[in-house]
Amino acid sequence: MLPPKHCNINLTGPIPRWDEAIPLGNGILGSLFWGPMEHLRISVDIAGLWLRRRPEEELDKEFTYAKLVELARKGDVAETRRIFDTPYARPTPTKIPAGHLFLDGLPQGSYQASLDLGTAVASFSQNGTTILRAFLCMGRPIGVLMLPEAYRNVTLAVERPSFGNGTQAAEAGNSVSPGSLQQLALPDAIPETEDGMIGFSQKVDDRTAYSLLCKKCGATLYYTAVQAESVEKASRLAKLELCAAEDMSAEKLLQQHKRWWRQYWGKSSLQLPDETLEQLWYRANYFLAAGSEPGNAPMPLQGVWCADDDQLPPWKGDYHNDLNTQFTYCHYLTANHPEQGKVFLDYLWSLCPQAAKFARAFYGTAGECLPSVMDIDGGALGGWPMYSLSPTNQIWLCQMFYEYYRLTGDKEFLRTRVEPYFTATAACLEELLQEGLDGKLVLPVSSSPEIHDDEAASWLTPNSNYDLALLHYLFHTLVQIEYQLGNPRGYWHAMEAKLAPLSVDTETGLMLSPNETLQ
Repeated sequence: MLPPKHCNINLTGPIPRWDEAIPLGNGILGSLFWGPMEHLRISVDIAGLWLRRRPEEELDKEFTYAKLVELARKGDVAETRRIFDTPYARPTPTKIPAGHLFLDGLPQGSYQASLDLGTAVASFSQNGTTILRAFLCMGRPIGVLMLPEAYRNVTLAVERPSFGNGTQAAEAGNSVSPGSLQQLALPDAIPETEDGMIGFSQKVDDRTAYSLLCKKCGATLYYTAVQAESVEKASRLAKLELCAAEDMSAEKLLQQHKRWWRQYWGKSSLQLPDETLEQLWYRANYFLAAGSEPGNAPMPLQGVWCADDDQLPPWKGDYHNDLNTQFTYCHYLTANHPEQGKVFLDYLWSLCPQAAKFARAFYGTAGECLPSVMDIDGGALGGWPMYSLSPTNQIWLCQMFYEYYRLTGDKEFLRTRVEPYFTATAACLEELLQEGLDGKLVLPVSSSPEIHDDEAASWLTPNSNYDLALLHYLFHTLVQIEYQLGNPRGYWHAMEAKLAPLSVDTETGLMLSPNETLQ
């Protein structure tokens, strides 16, 4: 069933800001449509487009769990921030936007902008007359702008983000907004003007380049953004995409696009007496598909809609595995879209070597554990260490694997993905757990996001209920996995038995830790 009309996104222009824009996405590209009609701005983003370059001042040699535990027990907040939080204010690695298109020549004045969730087609109209329809083709990196014949003479311009060229002074950043794009100092872009195409190709680093190109064909405009290992390859692929789109025609692309979305919406529907909650569910369903395409990078914090304000993306558009990333993806479980959910799981599985490397280098253990705040390659970015480097956050990632199995019932996935991922995580945490005075297992330090921010008080008496609940889940689920695979050993049951029960206050209920209530 298609989404009810009240779930569509409707805005009245001029739309003043990127964060009040019409969002289109196909999991490969994202676009935000905003600004005055006569100078309509289309912000373009590419899934997985990162500047991976690490600064010369790499992580401090004391960037280890042992040092973190030592400082936490001393209550040395200043030194903890210097070693573990300071790196996050550095501008790279970071997600980056691809660029902007500007459509000039459309009528001035206010307009109505809408996004039909059922077809993922945006419309812009004045006084009841449609002036522009736009969509991003599902399954291919192509955007299409369809105008009436009366506006075939509009002009299209392409603009590179303000990446700078190395002459700008470095800018002091902070953990939320680490400064302007200018400090990235990327090489000048290479202009592209061939066969009626306009745009540019941009080298990002030694592993990444991309091309942003568009072409006007009468009253139809096509655009694409393609990432590759080199400028030459990105340029070639982008030109091929534009030529293929032109050959196929906008109408055929639109038919193909609508057919994909009909099939997608046909897999689930929801009816609630509360229209606001119903709207939330359908919009989450839209953003899941618009931001996540099999074979492409999974959604980071802002999905495929990088902030378009000449600044680095908020929190560098990274992967926060302290519930943020998980909550971005959990919707697929209520909407029958395992293909979209598996995008994140395939990504996590590809990072297993990095997770093992980080467990050894940072925690000094066997097994696997990813940083809770990381770049696209699974590298630690720093940040408030009681959360950005909490080992139990890895268990949330385990849970995502198990929930996928529970949804699909795929025993092969349970055997080859879920069980190894859980076991590797448990191997890391087992080495960190220590026997307390009561004989129960506790972590060296413990926290609960984001109680007491990054102050000394944020280190709660081990184990916090947050850490303890996750540890119980890890060992209890391993018991279930072994039974389902016909290989019960009793080992994980014994491990869970060594954990204390959750801390409960008789008057206020669940506590934060053994000696601190939620009050």
